[in-house]
Amino acid sequence: MFLRTYSDDITIFATDAIKIDADDRVLLGRLGIKIEDHSLEQLDFSAEQVTAHLEGGSKLRFDTVYPALGSDANDMLAQALDLKMGDGCCISVDQKQRTSRDGIYAAGDIVHALDQISVAMGHAAIAATTLHNDLREKDGLAKS
Repeated sequence: MFLRTYSDDITIFATDAIKIDADDRVLLGRLGIKIEDHSLEQLDFSAEQVTAHLEGGSKLRFDTVYPALGSDANDMLAQALDLKMGDGCCISVDQKQRTSRDGIYAAGDIVHALDQISVAMGHAAIAATTLHNDLREKDGLAKS
């Protein structure tokens, strides 16, 4: 739906079967977003438009392809540490990237936020600075 603000011609397709529930399919249909149920076999960038070769031999052509790779959170360590989780599989953190356990900080895709590299880098900078300041405070030194 985010991409719909940039174009009125959006098609969703995937390398495997797409699992979209009926309510979401209705919503996407109302927004004019097409769903291709055939799996993607190959993308061809050799021409002026990108050609998507789909299972069964059909082809679709696009001016632009926006990859959304998705992610599966590897939260086993967070679970083992009994960290407070939010939004299913994301570690809950405060504004300084502190988790529910003292001395443990989290950053990047494992916390609830926009899953982008620049955001993860920002999280890391905040966590590192907070860790530094927390350790200095613990040692009785002033924050720098």
